[in-house]
Amino acid sequence: MRLNHLPDEILLLILKELNNIEVLYSFHDVHPRFNEITRDSIFTSHLNFVKYSRDQIINKFSSNFIDEFSSQMLPEICEKIKWINIESSFMKCILSAKKYPNLYGLGLYNVDEEMINFLSNDENLFQNQITSLVIGIDPEKKNWTIVENICNNLFPVMNHLIDLTFCELSYKTLVRLLIDVPSPKFSSSTLLTLNIKAQTFNDCLYIPDGRFQNLQSLSIDLTNIDPSSRQIENQKKVPNLKCFNLSCLLVTWLYNELIVPLLHRMTNLEKLGLYLETGIKEKFIDGNTLKKDILDHLIKINHFDFDIYSLISLNNQTNYPLQQDIQSTFQGGSYPFVRIVSLYDERPFEHDFFLQISLAFPLMNRLTVTNQCSQQRKQSMDINENLEIIRYDHLLELDIGRCHDDYTEQFLLHTKTFLHDSISLIVDAESLERVTQNFTRNQTRTNCEKVNEIFFYGTKKYSIESLRDYFPFVEID
Repeated sequence: MRLNHLPDEILLLILKELNNIEVLYSFHDVHPRFNEITRDSIFTSHLNFVKYSRDQIINKFSSNFIDEFSSQMLPEICEKIKWINIESSFMKCILSAKKYPNLYGLGLYNVDEEMINFLSNDENLFQNQITSLVIGIDPEKKNWTIVENICNNLFPVMNHLIDLTFCELSYKTLVRLLIDVPSPKFSSSTLLTLNIKAQTFNDCLYIPDGRFQNLQSLSIDLTNIDPSSRQIENQKKVPNLKCFNLSCLLVTWLYNELIVPLLHRMTNLEKLGLYLETGIKEKFIDGNTLKKDILDHLIKINHFDFDIYSLISLNNQTNYPLQQDIQSTFQGGSYPFVRIVSLYDERPFEHDFFLQISLAFPLMNRLTVTNQCSQQRKQSMDINENLEIIRYDHLLELDIGRCHDDYTEQFLLHTKTFLHDSISLIVDAESLERVTQNFTRNQTRTNCEKVNEIFFYGTKKYSIESLRDYFPFVEID
């Protein structure tokens, strides 16, 4: 059957699976019907001329292709284009080919000095149109003058900019800015969202100092959080910031001195993300600490993501933190929006701790437990007829592949744990064999029958037939 015989709906489904730029080019003037279909916003609103390859962004098409596309296609679809991703070598060709009255977003990659000058001179494009901008800098050619020129030359002409991201050639990494004494031009009254990497905590203080007075969302990744070498008199409230994400590459010992006071200034914060490795001289940062230091002060927060690795300096003390103090971290608190929980310790997790975890995270979907220490109160628990069964009503994935046998038993014994149906189980093969007594133990059969997928750690292999009776609904990998 020829394509022209297919209904429009089917043809659209097929063409949507192809590269939209190649669709526009290949079907140009082939047939009036194809011209009409390929001019749909599905193919014309977002043009991506670059691709990611080996930690760098390169051109997806040849220069001849770009020349033909610019001369033949762009004049016909320019009014429908809303976003363009483009590499610097083709930037002039594409952006100069035609006016784009509805263009609001640009992704500009491998930006260099020449391109900055070209962009800053196109005042009409930036003054009246662009609201979202991604600037990608080649990490091998990156230098601070490029970043400085971007701040000094582009910011003054970006009168409608709302969303800005500085990035390297990887979509997942961001350029580190060094804002020593930032230029007054590094400011915007319209910017609402800013995503950057920076060097020091000073940079984190400069950004909310009023230069971005309407900023609502800030994501900043720091190299380190150290005491300021320059005194920054900036303790004003930051009332407009609604979303703040802070991560740091190196460990910091200044959680209380720097991070907490900064957060207390963000009085209307609704979403918070903290991704840190912290050292504390007196105590671990646990759930109770986060509640006391942050949540009790920022009462508008409704979404809190955190991945905090705490180090504590014991200085040869003999008064180690008590196990019950560490394991009671989430007592009295409930985190209904948390879906993923990972637990690791070098001391044992007891049954009552898992009970606290299940109550603290009632809608948990994924749980990972890593602990090679045997449970100390296991025997007394086994003979206790009043032992409360822990319910995981929403758990979909359980990873106990790097655990002592006691934790395999903790989750598979139906007298200790109630599992949701259709569980994906990640487990050590030999541990599973021991705990289930070579797949004959009745006390673990109930929970094993709720497993529909298994991923094995270890080298031991089992035939599907040998497991089918004990795991009747399992898909084995």
